[in-house]
Amino acid sequence: MRSLILLALLASPADSKPIRAFVAAGPGLPELLRVELGWFASDRLSVEAHAGFPVFNPMVGLGVTGWLLGARQIDRPPTHTLTVSGRARVNVTDPTLLTSRGERLGFTVEITGGYGLLSAAGFVLRAQAGALVYADEHAGLAAGPQVVLTLGYAF
Repeated sequence: MRSLILLALLASPADSKPIRAFVAAGPGLPELLRVELGWFASDRLSVEAHAGFPVFNPMVGLGVTGWLLGARQIDRPPTHTLTVSGRARVNVTDPTLLTSRGERLGFTVEITGGYGLLSAAGFVLRAQAGALVYADEHAGLAAGPQVVLTLGYAF
């Protein structure tokens, strides 16, 4: 109960200040760790750089997130919102690898949706689920689940 009260206080919209960027990190499935740096292009759209390790593959790329629902606020996304994201990433060990080979991922596209929290104090939480889509050398176009929970700070 104490945690819920603390979260509610952090999420209160009082004394909102303009928010332009965020950093966040967290675990996922199949992603072991993700780190992201984002810039709010508007109060409903962020552009992000991502680095992570899905299934022991170091991947980097870019993405966009729509912060779709929630009360409109000046100079910042809504406090509680529905997020929809699209990302494209490449394997750091072989950026030209377009087709995945066994356990080695090539170029991937991610489509996720979920919940976003952005408190007045700058606390960021994103819980998203969706699909990781890639070209497999044996199966052709393949997909798997992508679940990510990131926590961070917005400034």
